[in-house]
Amino acid sequence: MPFIQIEDSILSFRLRRSLRAKRLHMVVKEEVFEVVAPLKTSNREILAFLKQYQGWMRKQVRQKSRTQSVTKMSWPADFLAGEYIPYRGRWLRLNVKFNDRALMECHEDYLTIMVPWRHAFGGLSQYVKKQIWLWYQQEALNAIKDSIDALCPKLGRWPRGYQLKKQKTRWGSCGISGKIYLNWLLILAPVGALEYVVAHELCHLFHRNHGKRFWAKVASCFPEYEQQERWLSKQGSALISLSSF
Repeated sequence: MPFIQIEDSILSFRLRRSLRAKRLHMVVKEEVFEVVAPLKTSNREILAFLKQYQGWMRKQVRQKSRTQSVTKMSWPADFLAGEYIPYRGRWLRLNVKFNDRALMECHEDYLTIMVPWRHAFGGLSQYVKKQIWLWYQQEALNAIKDSIDALCPKLGRWPRGYQLKKQKTRWGSCGISGKIYLNWLLILAPVGALEYVVAHELCHLFHRNHGKRFWAKVASCFPEYEQQERWLSKQGSALISLSSF
């Protein structure tokens, strides 16, 4: 998909040349900016048109950010500026910029990805997707470590290790060796959901079943566990649908 860099922002669009078009115009079609141009319109005219409408395009992006549903999850067709990705129960708008070095910066409602200039000439979407995947993995590991550090002093026991897994049916598991495994998709869920699953698996260090003593142990270290159980039960299928990243 083509894109245009205006100042420090990158806006992606789809260009369609039409025999019937009398003038340049733009529409939002299937959540994509589509520029419709007469056949003989030059690239210079199209560039000038895009610069003229950059403010309108940014306004549409902001409106989408406010109205996007957290529970209706899907990956974008292209990982380019203006698209959205789920993270910790909210949506982040991708802000792609070219720079001399690669860098990721997460803000409240957007994720800035600095892309080396060599990727401007091909494979931009795939490069951004790979960087997001690596960022998700590191963020998940950091969040799991923080949860373990907060919960284990209360429990008086620590796991022998922890690891991310790509799973389609389970949120986590606790191995016989005392190592816990967590589904990487939990980094997309609200903060409390990941914390609950970590607490759940840590409690299996004491009880290998789901009996009364197990749930009492869960409640002792994570009192609001029922709320997170309900969220995962209701929204878990939408989260699992994102497993084929």
